[in-house]
Amino acid sequence: MDKLERFMDKRREIASIYDAAFGGLNGLVLPAQHADAESSWHLYVLRWRKEAFKADRQTIFEALRAENIGVHVHYIPVYRQPYYQANGYAGVRCEHAEAYYETSLSLPIFPKMTAEDVRDVIRAVTKIYEAYAVK
Repeated sequence: MDKLERFMDKRREIASIYDAAFGGLNGLVLPAQHADAESSWHLYVLRWRKEAFKADRQTIFEALRAENIGVHVHYIPVYRQPYYQANGYAGVRCEHAEAYYETSLSLPIFPKMTAEDVRDVIRAVTKIYEAYAVK
């Protein structure tokens, strides 16, 4: 618990740097934060609007991984989990949850990231953005 505030401050700092770097890139949707809340930035989920890119999320994911960026996909819609499939949710499809899932990637954000790590993420995202953005 002694490290909690320092860890959250570091995550907030990284999120702010990401916001500044990606805020002007058409087709990317930054994570929102309610004005009356202060996120701990457990995840930094960047959405890639389908219509703005010549590639799907999987292609962008693989391209970022090829740049040594540890992106992840969080999370599969809950109703697609085996437990829910076996308990009445088989065949359910929620359009908004699916649209979010199909366009979202979580960027690295953790307290031990160095300034160079953050710059590496920004460089890679910008490179992949420029490679696949519809112009």
